[in-house]
Amino acid sequence: MVNYCCIELSIKIEWMKILIVDSQISYQEGVANFLNQHLNSVEIICAKEGRRALQLAVLHEFDLIITSLNLPILSGFELIREIRKHKPSLFIMVLTSYCNQSILNKLKELNIQAFIMKYVSLSEILNAIKCMKHDELYFSKEHLEKSENSLVSKDGEFLSDDVFSKIYELSNREVEVLHLMIENLSNDKIAKTLFLSIETIKTHRKNIFRKLRVNNLLDLYKQLVQANYI
Repeated sequence: MVNYCCIELSIKIEWMKILIVDSQISYQEGVANFLNQHLNSVEIICAKEGRRALQLAVLHEFDLIITSLNLPILSGFELIREIRKHKPSLFIMVLTSYCNQSILNKLKELNIQAFIMKYVSLSEILNAIKCMKHDELYFSKEHLEKSENSLVSKDGEFLSDDVFSKIYELSNREVEVLHLMIENLSNDKIAKTLFLSIETIKTHRKNIFRKLRVNNLLDLYKQLVQANYI
């Protein structure tokens, strides 16, 4: 069940041990400083890449892991999948700059407890922590209002992923690959995430470039930004 809460920050939270995983050190430190200021008693450990984060998650008893999806060495998807093998009930919160229904479906399968976009207020992290006891997938209010909007038409109306794929004649698999390309994952990581061969991913990428009439990843980003897809 998807839910969002608006809870006062003054509500007391018991002592927690939290692992924050993000390749952007400034953002990682910002989240850590914010939580240190607003939680009564907390121990925070940070990691900037997925493999180190997995080692920490297995060796230590954390109450919560806060991770982004775009990580070096081991992607956020791979990290969560591996953590679930060792700590199936561990609370996991995802912070990311981009999302669509395909990514949400994959994260739901991995049984995460919270999903927050990086552009919202950091106070949403506290709201999500306070709602974890309900064992529900948490969204910030701002993301719920936009979660079905992945593309804006020329008329200013939001189009669904299905409409987007029809416009550019993308297959369901090509849409999945596109979403992971936007997360800046390598062909190898996309292949592992989708359980496909690297050659198959290369073919999908080639077809995506052709259908969207771009020649490289930078041009693809520019087109998606102009279309308000990201």
